[in-house]
Amino acid sequence: MTPSLSIIILAKNCASSLARTLASVRFADEVLVIDDFSTDTTADVARSSGARVLQHALNGDFAAQRRFGVETAASDWILFLDSDEVVTPELQARILEAVRRPPASYYLRRLNCFEHHTIRHGSMRSDRVLRLMPKEGTDITGRVHEKISSTYPASELSGYLLHYTYRNWSETIRKLDSYTSYLGKQQAERGKDTSFLMGALLKPTWAFFKAYVVDRGFLDGKMGFLFAVHHAYYTFMKYAKWDLEKRTKGVF
Repeated sequence: MTPSLSIIILAKNCASSLARTLASVRFADEVLVIDDFSTDTTADVARSSGARVLQHALNGDFAAQRRFGVETAASDWILFLDSDEVVTPELQARILEAVRRPPASYYLRRLNCFEHHTIRHGSMRSDRVLRLMPKEGTDITGRVHEKISSTYPASELSGYLLHYTYRNWSETIRKLDSYTSYLGKQQAERGKDTSFLMGALLKPTWAFFKAYVVDRGFLDGKMGFLFAVHHAYYTFMKYAKWDLEKRTKGVF
């Protein structure tokens, strides 16, 4: 029997980016969109492309949302995608080859893409993410920036996953605000302890230095500097919200 592949996409008010993502995955046996009760046309865009849409509340827990997708998926293999990612033709070919081989898990190389800028370093440099694996043996942990793991050995596929992460600077701030709120709650739930000085000053300072100097963000010019500052502020807000969550449940 030919192995089957389900693509799982988490969605929330992403109609503007989702169509491009769905157009790149028509090769899959099933495209499953887990919609966090979007108020735009996300669900309609998904259905019109032939995707199966299930509405399920995120509740600030990305791992639980992905696990729901795994439990619901009908295929032998799973490919996780974000609603702003696109599978290139080369990567598509490698994916179809991989699911016909013995069970294994695979990292995909992800390239961040911007309409007017080329960014290759710093906090927005390309990375690799574990996304393709058999359904059996898949596990996801962590409320946000969740960790996907598999019981099968991992290797890397050639070809790129294109990540159209931000349309404008305001969107970076909106995402920063929501993600740091989730991270603050996650830190508090885990009972982790970091001093106020460490979280509010030292860690953000290191975040900037690492993004701009260690990871060579300076090579990306002005945008490299802006994203290094953004990364430092992201780190500051994560610990600020964690401290507020710990002391006052996030209420001033």
